[in-house]
Amino acid sequence: RFYEADQRKHQIGGVQCAAAVGLDEGIFVICTFWLVDDLILLGEIDRARVLFEKILSYSNDLGLMSEEIDPVSGQMLGNFPQAFSHLAIINTAVHLDQAEKKRENSSSGGS
Repeated sequence: RFYEADQRKHQIGGVQCAAAVGLDEGIFVICTFWLVDDLILLGEIDRARVLFEKILSYSNDLGLMSEEIDPVSGQMLGNFPQAFSHLAIINTAVHLDQAEKKRENSSSGGS
């Protein structure tokens, strides 16, 4: 229940973040990927996938991301490219892939 209430409070312009920020600040990309990781741990794999893809849609044509995303315009803010944003993409992609494979194996009766 706390997660659901907290999630609504931190949704701005289709981008979600685990930490509340003022509208004059950008939403930290790494925090948003941490939220995806939390959804995975909660077993919300489909919701995690949707949010993961949404965050990736803010990258540029080369797949690079900045430190922050403007909550209103979706424009990249801060340091660019930002290494910790890309590390978060990789970590979350691995976690999501593992969770989806585990779910697939469970539904097919595999181990």
